[in-house]
Amino acid sequence: MAKTVLRSAGISCAALLLLGARAAWAEEVSGVDRSAIFPKEEEEGEPTSLWAFWRDRIKLGYGFDETYNDNVLLEDNNRKNDLISTLESQIFFADSRGSLQYGLTQEVNAHRYHRANRNSIDWDGSAFCDFDPGGLYEFQLTYAMDATNALVRTADTTDLFRRSNDFQRQVKHEGKAKVLYSVNKIDKWVNVVSFSVLDDQVQQDASTDRKRLGLISTFDREFRPTWTLSAGYELEKLDVPGNKLKSSIAHFARFSLMHELTDDFELKGTFKYGKRNLHLGPSDSFATFEGDTKYPIPINPRLNITLGYTDTQTSSYAASATRLHSQQGTFGFEYELSPLLTFTGKAAYTKGQSSGSGSNATTSITRVFTTGLGLKWQVTTKGAFTLDHIFSRSKTRDTTNHRVIFGYEGEF
Repeated sequence: MAKTVLRSAGISCAALLLLGARAAWAEEVSGVDRSAIFPKEEEEGEPTSLWAFWRDRIKLGYGFDETYNDNVLLEDNNRKNDLISTLESQIFFADSRGSLQYGLTQEVNAHRYHRANRNSIDWDGSAFCDFDPGGLYEFQLTYAMDATNALVRTADTTDLFRRSNDFQRQVKHEGKAKVLYSVNKIDKWVNVVSFSVLDDQVQQDASTDRKRLGLISTFDREFRPTWTLSAGYELEKLDVPGNKLKSSIAHFARFSLMHELTDDFELKGTFKYGKRNLHLGPSDSFATFEGDTKYPIPINPRLNITLGYTDTQTSSYAASATRLHSQQGTFGFEYELSPLLTFTGKAAYTKGQSSGSGSNATTSITRVFTTGLGLKWQVTTKGAFTLDHIFSRSKTRDTTNHRVIFGYEGEF
């Protein structure tokens, strides 16, 4: 759902009720189960009227949130709390035409800040198109746009931190084209071209606006059932229009190991080693690693645990730095208390090191610790109440924040 620092990540559960409407942001859009979306079409054939066509392909979602934030501007020496009311609406359209599957989503979220007496509207949209003719080739196209407003701009994995008494607007575009060629039953050649554009629509955006173009070409082999080894090449071209010192072209050799035993048991790890050529300044070599796991506890099938670790290096978002090295470890669990009641938890620790270049370069360290607990009550087949608490603490930024969110999410 709307991704602002004043809202809970638990809000995004509504997208799950809408059968993956935000799939265009995910890595694998083709994973949407069309038979689950259109059971009537599968059983009864093509619709006999225009009304039946739209009825079976469109889903409408709605919801509301009441969020109490005890430190809206993340200023521990001048705390300001606020109650934020949010109305949510979403539309999801998907159609399947033999080997062609396509769809789009749009979501609008209206926020009311009661103490600040301010209103804001966030919206996002996405579209996808998958074509699988059943031969050697598969094709995927995805696009997404996200427009958000926030009083504070920050993210755990970046060194961007900016607060304002007025809303800061940010617009993001992302797109991806994927072509898969099956050499044989166990070998595949995968090519992905992607782009992203970040438009930070404030005056102090010289270091945050950026355009990225990426290319990944890998050879994947399923050397054992459920085990896949991937090796190939990656290119990333980054352009920071307001500060060419941060623009760069990077070349990587990448190696991945993936194990997917079931939907609840996954292991993924990617190691990349490469060289970054800065637009101005010296080049540097570096290695990065990204890993994700999902592990169900054997003694209790209702409990799932997820672990993750990422190590990334990119251009800094801060005006006083050139490079950013970020490391993040995550832990999460989901426990089914009953068929209608689910308890979730998460924790993340992030460390970021920002540095400059030249003889007068300085280095700064940022550490952020975040925890969250959530409860979801599925009151009907198409409606659920949610209750979440999120805590974040950063000694390096001298910020502490509690958020309590109560909401409802449903589908017509």
